[in-house]
Formats: sequence, C-alpha cells, structure tokens
Amino acid sequence: MNSVRKSALALVAAAAAGVYLMTLWTQGFIRDDRWLIAGNRLLHQGLSSVPHILTSGYVEMVMGSQAPIQEYRPLLTITYLLNFLTTGAAPWPMHAANILLHAVACCLLLAALRRRMTEASALAAALLFAVMPVHTETVSYITSRSELLVAVCVLEAWLLLEQEASSRRLVEGAALFCAGLLSKEHAIVFPAFLALSDWTFHGLAPWRSGRLRVHVTLAACAAAYLMIRGLVLSHPIHGGAPYFPDRTTAWLTFSRFALARYLWPSLSGAGLCADFSRPLVPDARPEVWSAWLAPAAWAALGAAAA
Repeated sequence: MNSVRKSALALVAAAAAGVYLMTLWTQGFIRDDRWLIAGNRLLHQGLSSVPHILTSGYVEMVMGSQAPIQEYRPLLTITYLLNFLTTGAAPWPMHAANILLHAVACCLLLAALRRRMTEASALAAALLFAVMPVHTETVSYITSRSELLVAVCVLEAWLLLEQEASSRRLVEGAALFCAGLLSKEHAIVFPAFLALSDWTFHGLAPWRSGRLRVHVTLAACAAAYLMIRGLVLSHPIHGGAPYFPDRTTAWLTFSRFALARYLWPSLSGAGLCADFSRPLVPDARPEVWSAWLAPAAWAALGAAAA
C-alpha cells in the first residue's frame, strides 16, 4: 500500500511540474516580475537588506510610501532574495522554485483528499487540480509565488490542525499559518476555512473542548499579523485606485469578471488572459438588468454547493 501511495505522489508531482516545464526557458522578466523583482534594489544588496524587507511594504519598498497598493509580504520577498543569493538574477531558477511549490501543493492536496475519498478518487482529483489551466498565471509569473506559498502553508496547516491537534502540531500549524500570512494577506481566511472543515467533515464546533485552543491560537496569530501590518504600512487597508463610481457597480462588475475570466477559463482552458488591465470587462451598471445575471449565477452555484 505504501508503494502505491508513493507512486501516486510521484505521479501528481510529475503532472504538476510537467505542464510548466516550458517556463524554465523564459527569457528575462515580464510585467510585475520586471519591477518587483528585477528592479527591486533591495534584492541586489544581499542579507543586509533583510531588516528593510521586514519593515517595508511589498510594493512600498520599490515605489515608496505613496505606492498605490499597500501589502505586507516579507516572507515572499525573502524567497526572492534567497534566489538572488544562490543563483543570482537568472530567471529560470525562480521559475523552477515556483514549479516545485506547485508540485508540493498538489501533493499536499492529495494527502488531504485521501482522508475523505478512496485512493483512486483522491488521485484523480489531485491530478485534475495539478493541470487545471487556472493555475497558469500563478505558476508562470514569479511574483505569483505568493499564491503558491499560501497554498503550501495552508494545506499543511490543515493537515496538522484538523480534528485533535497535539501541542506540537498546534505550534507547527500556527507557524505555517503565520508564514502564509507573511506571504499573502488572503491566508487570513484559514481559521474560518478550518472551522467549516471541522464542522462539515467531523461535526466539531470551534468552541468544543480541544478545538477552542486551536482557534484561539489562530485568532491570536491573525491579530498579531494585523497589528504588525498596521505598524509597517502607511495605509494598512488600502487596496489601490478607486476604479468604480460606487460599491454596487464594483460588486456587479467583479461578479461578471469572476465568471468570464476565472470560472470559465479554469474549467475550459479557453479565455486565459495575462493582462487584467481595465476595462477588460466593461463596468456592470446597476440600472441594467443583465448586470444582475452574474451575481444570480454565483448565488445559484452557492446554493447548489450548500
């Protein structure tokens, strides 16, 4: 049985890596990789830049305090620095690191699925996940390593912390959650995900004895992260330029965008786009009835999932 499981892991890792091997031949840096990595002077300064990286915003360290996007991702930037320290500014080792992280994430997903499915079903699902077209931007852009780091951290933390977690597993899981937060801010939803997982798969409430300490620990980690983010960033909750005239228009447009540019490409492989500049999808105005079709479709999908 162990040999079968090892073969399944090898197959998933090979599939995850195989579909992105061509990125190793990428020449130079493109789009965000050009200015956030190649143009980041801190990465050329070696280990002496680590204190500055830890106390600067992800975009602020390149564009200064008036950067239009305020993000705190020091662990992500340190992985770029490690690339510079070991292999210099060559792009292919950075792409190789992304491929490796994607393969690890897929193997961790296989491990999580094995707890809920038969071996054959878990393998089929992990293989499908490994080669889904929606991962193209995440693996191919070096700066999208943030998504891969969060995936690895959150999946491993999930494996460690679900059901009954020992003190050692709690410490390791909390450390992985913190690492995810320091790679990209959307890792902060993990405690809610874990609570839903406990409830759905094991019938465990977050306040139950044995689970409460897990959720209190994760809440403390999230609070500490938000406090540090508030101290480091000049605008801790600033998300960029105000593109939309009102929140309703933004909500309707994002609903349409997610259907057309995320859900459909992820399922079909058609319509993939590397440039999300506005106005890729025209604004959805509240007074136009067709603008409400996309949120209605998402509501229907949510109801079906529930």
